[in-house]
Amino acid sequence: MSPTPDNHQETLDQLRAARLAGQLTLALGGVSKALAAPGVHPAVLAEAIRVLILAGKADTAARLRLLLTGAENRTADHDLEPAAVARLALQLGQPELLAGLPAVDSPPWLVRLQADGEDIRAPFAIGDLRVTVVNGPAVYTLVGACPWCGQVRRFELGVTLLVHMSSLCLACFGTFELTWDGLRTFIRARFPDLVDARASAGDVELVEHVRSRLLESDEVPEIVRMLGQEYLFLLNELLVRRLMTEAAPPAGERP
Repeated sequence: MSPTPDNHQETLDQLRAARLAGQLTLALGGVSKALAAPGVHPAVLAEAIRVLILAGKADTAARLRLLLTGAENRTADHDLEPAAVARLALQLGQPELLAGLPAVDSPPWLVRLQADGEDIRAPFAIGDLRVTVVNGPAVYTLVGACPWCGQVRRFELGVTLLVHMSSLCLACFGTFELTWDGLRTFIRARFPDLVDARASAGDVELVEHVRSRLLESDEVPEIVRMLGQEYLFLLNELLVRRLMTEAAPPAGERP
């Protein structure tokens, strides 16, 4: 990702793609390479600042912004958008920097911030939940959108859905949160049959039935008993896929 006068657009595209995909580790690596090269293009410098803001490296982002402001070949097209500048100001604890921003009509979080000084943290708009179990604990993949601009975002949660986390939108820099309360509301609406008490009781009964047959019966070969836990993982994976596929409405009917 090292830029030259001929390939800065390629570097810029790579950094932006990594940022919008949430691959911040990859993006930070690209930023380091870009900044190590001579003659960093202002557009690449601006994108590096966006990545650093999202990574929570506000001090470094502020120093690079000073370089961007003084870049000889900088144009208006290379300036940071007001949302990025506002988020950086908030991260730095310097709200006075907000006074110099032009009035905006989007994203909504910045409109609200300029109107009353409040930085709202809105609930993440969950669109889908997928569960994968492969020889171990379940992995929950959440797909949804930023409540401020609609940018699609994906989160992977391991073992449990009891979460309370906040994040910045990769596109508009607005703050949103993902909580167990929001997940529970979504699951009850999308998969009502799976949270019914009868489903839970049936699952426990089935697991105990399989456990006794695989792990306790003398009639089962020793190799099967030794692999019994792996069989339970496999059974769990098959059940999860089947039940969630049957419980989910057709794609065209989803909210």
